[in-house]
Amino acid sequence: MKTGKHKVALLMLLCLMVVGLAGCRNKDYSRSIENGLNAVAENKYQKALTYFDNALTQKPKDAQAQAYRNQTQAYLTTKAKLKRLKTTVTSDYQEYQQLSDDIQAQLKVKNGKYLADVLKRCAAINWHKKALFESIEA
Repeated sequence: MKTGKHKVALLMLLCLMVVGLAGCRNKDYSRSIENGLNAVAENKYQKALTYFDNALTQKPKDAQAQAYRNQTQAYLTTKAKLKRLKTTVTSDYQEYQQLSDDIQAQLKVKNGKYLADVLKRCAAINWHKKALFESIEA
């Protein structure tokens, strides 16, 4: 009789432990999501990715955690592309400004003696390949 009661008590204890562990897992998941969203709000996107990845280890097929992670990664990727584009545009603008200044100086020439180095630089530009906006895909 005692062994039957012990088995039932042990089984009940085991069930409570399983339920408790499942509850902890849900708390870890919820905490990871909350911390990830807080990190996004603080512009700490790499940190947010870590939290969302942690949530996905708790619930690997969770659509919400995956969506948050994908959006955060897309933001980081777009930010990196925009940074590269800014560098390219700045460089292109500086080149354009220098060329514009050179051309303005040459237009003031009255005797027809244009500077050879300016003419060489103008001839060296491949105008058909020099797009105003280059593709930002990398």
